[in-house]
Amino acid sequence: MIQILKGAPGKKGLIAEAIRAGIEKLLILMPVLDVPSIGFAAHGIYLAKENFGLPTGSAPIGVVGKWSKIKGLENSAKVACRSGALALIQTMGANFIIYGSIAKAKYIFPICAMIDAIIAYHARSLGIKPLVKNHPLHLMFA
Repeated sequence: MIQILKGAPGKKGLIAEAIRAGIEKLLILMPVLDVPSIGFAAHGIYLAKENFGLPTGSAPIGVVGKWSKIKGLENSAKVACRSGALALIQTMGANFIIYGSIAKAKYIFPICAMIDAIIAYHARSLGIKPLVKNHPLHLMFA
């Protein structure tokens, strides 16, 4: 994926072509085809941010819902599996996560807020502070 974005030697990559086409606010979406590919997307997020510094994310929730192994699980286990996919994507630095219908927000938002607070708590020990006062760090670990 990074090679497609960057371009092969002597050829323009997708990012250069998008800029040439007049796109000013680029987002990189790392593809997810199935549950195992969530790991590739997570690593791709890390690499894309390192190489291009652009907002990068993924959409891991849909494939978890379509996964054949999840069909027989209880709803709480399905939520846990989706949470694991979110946690992986978010801890690799995702700026955004496409999670599906708004009905899932009541499960997704608290999970992402907790993960964000944990990341920020560690960052604080490195001298990095949240930019806003209503950051989940302050709301969850006050």
